[in-house]
Amino acid sequence: MHTDVKLNGPAFIGDGTIIQSKGQIGPYTVIGHKTMIGKSVQIANSIVWNQVEIGDSSVISGSMLGDGTKIEPGVILLGGTICASKGSRGITSTGKRAGWSKSSLSADSSQLQEFWQVPSSV
Repeated sequence: MHTDVKLNGPAFIGDGTIIQSKGQIGPYTVIGHKTMIGKSVQIANSIVWNQVEIGDSSVISGSMLGDGTKIEPGVILLGGTICASKGSRGITSTGKRAGWSKSSLSADSSQLQEFWQVPSSV
């Protein structure tokens, strides 16, 4: 962890995880093993599993990122966003489901393949 990272626990950070400069790790955050967190990233109230890559200046709050997910620089994920492992489908708190063509998200939403209403049974 870089020396200027602000850590506001409780938080868990797994072995081999790298957090670059100016990061902020907020309370109630779990970060798995061998995860790479870029510069100026803010994470709070979230679960970030193993071998995740989060690009510079991204904001993750109230979300869960599955194993091997890649988040491109500048992405903002808020309020119940779930990115399933290996780029499987994710469900957001807005009641919509999104499919990604690969295990990454970028600030350019053109990577989203589709949106549709989640049935009430989900």
